[in-house]
Amino acid sequence: MERLVGVETVPCILDVSFLAQPDVSRPIIYRYRDGLLLSRVRKKIQELLDRDGGGFRATTPNTLIQTVKHAGLFDDYVPYFEWPKNRSRALASLATGVLEELREGDSQKVVLFAPENSNLFDSAEWLQATEHCLVIEEAVTSAASLPEIMKYYWSMTDLPYCPLDRGLVQLQLLSLEFDKRYPRLGQFISAVDRAMLLHYEAEGGTLSASCLTNKDAVERSNILRPLRRLLENEPEAIEDLVYAVEIKLRRQLLAADEIAVQMFELARDLLREDGGGDEPSHAAEDDRLRKVLWAVTCLVGLPHLLRTAEAMHELVADPPETFLAQFDLLCRDFQRRLSCDSRNPFADWWSAVESILIRFEQGCDMPWPSSEERLLSALSESLAGLQGKTDKAPWVRRLATIVRRATAVRYRRQIALESLA
Repeated sequence: MERLVGVETVPCILDVSFLAQPDVSRPIIYRYRDGLLLSRVRKKIQELLDRDGGGFRATTPNTLIQTVKHAGLFDDYVPYFEWPKNRSRALASLATGVLEELREGDSQKVVLFAPENSNLFDSAEWLQATEHCLVIEEAVTSAASLPEIMKYYWSMTDLPYCPLDRGLVQLQLLSLEFDKRYPRLGQFISAVDRAMLLHYEAEGGTLSASCLTNKDAVERSNILRPLRRLLENEPEAIEDLVYAVEIKLRRQLLAADEIAVQMFELARDLLREDGGGDEPSHAAEDDRLRKVLWAVTCLVGLPHLLRTAEAMHELVADPPETFLAQFDLLCRDFQRRLSCDSRNPFADWWSAVESILIRFEQGCDMPWPSSEERLLSALSESLAGLQGKTDKAPWVRRLATIVRRATAVRYRRQIALESLA
């Protein structure tokens, strides 16, 4: 594949294609935007190097140029460098020096992870250096990239089935303009997940005609917009969110548990919007922490809310009103935890979280992952991206530890069950 840069094209491979057929035989430059697959690409490279008996070691700006010249001569490892997202004269000078070494074609193997707006891609040396490097580009959804993206999707999805004719589903997605409506990879994957869960017809092996019509998209955005405002702690967001839920309860006649499933899925989508970059801005880090806190709020609060609503169903004249009142309280509880100056915003929830994770560990023998389990998987990935960035929020360290432990237990149990099948 080639990508247009200025007036010239650069031979490159999409990150979704690299994960399927990785190559570490030459220097690598991974040019990313959102960084959704950054951690997976890094992990894949490390796995290959470990398998070959080498290693993968971070280097610093002060030693990067010398490392590119001499890596592997004395130590059997491949260095990597996380290019900063900020721009400066020092980084511009560093970019020129590194690219000059790579342009010569006889440099040692090195891996550079760089955001697309970094100094590394400003100079002419960048285009010349690509002749001697493997350039990996973050996939942007388009008609041209859709086949490779869908190959990646089918390889990583946790759905318990796949269509017999995947090409037909892909054509349907094109006809529904998924490539235009969801240009960011995380948005696209979440949209396809929803389409497969809600609109896949096993008998015909295709998506139903009702798949994500404009009406569906509008109804979804009616909840998502006030939910985003709630995460930003905006005034009146709770009232608007509760009203959007009330419309679904009273006008669309959805059951309370169906509303809960939609809230789990929306929380999961919000987590998967985040990239895997190692140096997010303070604003981006705060946004990710708020999404993590909302995910925990859903996991702990929604089941309790449903149990309360069910217990009172026969005792009240207006059951939807009971659900709405409880949901309003849950949102206000989240807002209180969001606003409190606390290093442990849900100290009273740890035992509930542990109980949820125990059920998650034991649930892999079920043929279909529940909406809570899918949210927990997304939470695990999001917390992995926050490692090393928990000084402001030490509760994240504890949460990441217990979620990672539960995920590992579930994975080992799933492998054991599959071996017995």
